[in-house]
Amino acid sequence: MTSSRNDIYNLDTMKGKELKRLRQALKMTQRELGEALDLNKNTVARAERDEIPIPRVTELAVKYLRIMETKKGGRKNERHRKSI
Repeated sequence: MTSSRNDIYNLDTMKGKELKRLRQALKMTQRELGEALDLNKNTVARAERDEIPIPRVTELAVKYLRIMETKKGGRKNERHRKSI
């Protein structure tokens, strides 16, 4: 199989299903995620339905938000363990 030049530079790899899963894990609505990323909620909805591609920068930003939320939760648990 041969790759076209566009395929080589295509870094948009996240699909709508993963975006939705991460948004829900963040306990955010489409509107809230859109506001956090400076996007319209309709853009988030269309991306989740795979109607439009998810740019690499959006993918990275959502993953960053998820990592930071996970770390924040980890700190809470750590403080709780220390107080016991």
